[in-house]
Amino acid sequence: MQKKYFVSGMKGAACGLAVERAAFRSGIVLGADANLRNHSLTVTLFDNCLDEEPLYQTVRKAGYTLSAYRAPAVQKHKLNFLFFRMLFSVVLLLPLLSISLGQSAFFPVPDVLSDQKICVLLQSVLALSIAVLNAEYFVKGYTWLFRKQPHLSCLIALGASASLGYSVYAATRILFEGKTDFTLYFADAGTILTLGAVGKYLEARISKKVGEALEALSVPEKTEVTVFRGGRETVIPSDQLQEGDTVLLRPGDSVPADGRILEGKGCFEESSLTGKSLPKDLQEGEFVSAGTLNRTGNLKFLVQRTADGTGLSRIEAFAERTYASKAPTVRTADKAAGLLLPAVLAISFISAAVWLFISKDFETALKAGVSVLILACPGSLGLAVPTVLATASGKGAEKGVLFRSPEALELCGRTDTVVFDKTGVLTEEKPTVNRILPREGDEEQVLALLASLYSGSKHPLGGAVTKEAGKRGLGLFSCKDLTILPGKGGSGTVNGKQCRALSLDAAGELFPSFTLCEDEKQALYGKTALCCFEEDRCVGLALLGDGLKHDSRSAVEKLKKAGISCLLLSGDSKERTASIGKEAGIPRILSQASPGQKEGILRELRQNGKKVAFVGASADNAPALAAADVGFTLGSGAGLLLKNADVLLKNGHPSSVCTALFLSRKALCLLKENLLLAFLFNGIGIGLAVAGRLPPLFAALAAGLSSLCMVFNALRLRRFKETSGKERTKKN
Repeated sequence: MQKKYFVSGMKGAACGLAVERAAFRSGIVLGADANLRNHSLTVTLFDNCLDEEPLYQTVRKAGYTLSAYRAPAVQKHKLNFLFFRMLFSVVLLLPLLSISLGQSAFFPVPDVLSDQKICVLLQSVLALSIAVLNAEYFVKGYTWLFRKQPHLSCLIALGASASLGYSVYAATRILFEGKTDFTLYFADAGTILTLGAVGKYLEARISKKVGEALEALSVPEKTEVTVFRGGRETVIPSDQLQEGDTVLLRPGDSVPADGRILEGKGCFEESSLTGKSLPKDLQEGEFVSAGTLNRTGNLKFLVQRTADGTGLSRIEAFAERTYASKAPTVRTADKAAGLLLPAVLAISFISAAVWLFISKDFETALKAGVSVLILACPGSLGLAVPTVLATASGKGAEKGVLFRSPEALELCGRTDTVVFDKTGVLTEEKPTVNRILPREGDEEQVLALLASLYSGSKHPLGGAVTKEAGKRGLGLFSCKDLTILPGKGGSGTVNGKQCRALSLDAAGELFPSFTLCEDEKQALYGKTALCCFEEDRCVGLALLGDGLKHDSRSAVEKLKKAGISCLLLSGDSKERTASIGKEAGIPRILSQASPGQKEGILRELRQNGKKVAFVGASADNAPALAAADVGFTLGSGAGLLLKNADVLLKNGHPSSVCTALFLSRKALCLLKENLLLAFLFNGIGIGLAVAGRLPPLFAALAAGLSSLCMVFNALRLRRFKETSGKERTKKN
């Protein structure tokens, strides 16, 4: 028995593994897969399992909480909590800093604060109030620390604890023993926690905006279908369909389940499911798949597979398994914290030991060790890192690019290989007329005749022909007795003559003498031909196929100039894929690939050391998106992709891929610069602290200066232009 849970508290890179281990320790689980993307745990329970409480308990002991599965989202009440926590922290920090800096000769203080004990007491109350508001940092920071999972919160918790702990000890000595030679670090603790609170609010605000944008783009799926039960038509929710039901499909309906046509015929678009741009004509006895769209004809079909048994559901499950098997991404700031944490603890211990040996005074040694811990905590990173992410996300949104998470933005910045799907990504989702080859008359006459035949039809190929005729401003003739022949074409009477629009196979069957000349054969490569007959004469051919988007070739050229390799990977035929690859300027092309083969190819690229981005628009690309380091989809993409993609391109243009990658590279560069600035300031401070020569005023000013430098550095992203991003990639 398989069951899915929502897991609260999974954030670090190793959290998923910890949750899986906890699940196995419960003794009721055969298999467990934790998914960091949607905060879920999918387990396979023993068949005789009646009580799930052991699972809840073991996961709770590991520091996480299980509940009924729900889609993760930043709730409005949580965002409000983060905002007010940030606001109150800032309000409390301002007087705390004023009192702390007012103790120096540079800052005059009011007479009421001239008493040292009053100043100490006020600082204690203000700093401890900020600590209570931000208690989450201490709980989570030490939890991750004890689990040996380095995280930026660990440094913040460590630095704030050292500041508060030593300051409370010093304040006690000042208030009750009248000592005056102690340095207080209440302001440092307040600053570290407040900057972290501001950063957390910025990250949550980004997540909320991205979630709202995705929700706005998601098209609600049809929830009701018409079935025949008891000899009557009945409308029921699609999730209540059962195997053996007979469903009525009308033009424009999406197929709700897998089944076989019992009566009627229709033309089905499969581009959203399989990525194949050309429609498929189906009739009685043929199989239809869930997720395809019926364009023409009323028909009845027998439901053979529902819910988890459909091909679409199996693709979704495959994508979930692929993502669950992928190693979690470690953010750059957390990597830095993992390197800095053991070094800080070691330097702090050594400093305290050396000063204890030199001075023989425990309090002097304690002060030296605590000073190192306080200064080593890059509290400004708690604000500077989210500022980079917020600025990059905002700039991306301006240009139609939505990053689902900070990890996605960082992964985009490291990408060196982009794999494109064909249909809907480099090409339009619907077929277009690529060329007219007249045998009699000119192109306009052949096109007008074909458009007249299809003027009253909803067939996708007919729609492409009539659209092209409209672009050219051609007048259409009246067509009578129109008949659509599934898989073959159509026929009707135009200007009193019997006219036909036939596929190549149908033309050969009806007119055995019909053949193509050599020039027509060469032009046909990668295209679908629609043969136009007037009586028994072929007057011309219309070549239809995928229309390349206007910016596809330029986007590929930009990526190649930036040193990023491009690959075309499609499930469509070899001829169509090769034709589009040649037009787009992509040298490496792989065609006729199933969802499993696409996933395998991407996995192989990653195993070879490539940082891979995949761009897809159809549902069969879900496993490939999960297998790539970062998955892109379009605003018009299938709902399954909108749910699972790392980056969403709202305008659907291939050039947006360039924008996302170049912007991410710039953001990653600034992120690394901020880390370097933080370590530089902290390195100087640690050196002075070890030497025992660190004035409190210098510490406060240095912390403020480092924060301002990193914030202003991050705001440079506001001036980002795609050309500058391209120049950056060239330098790298």
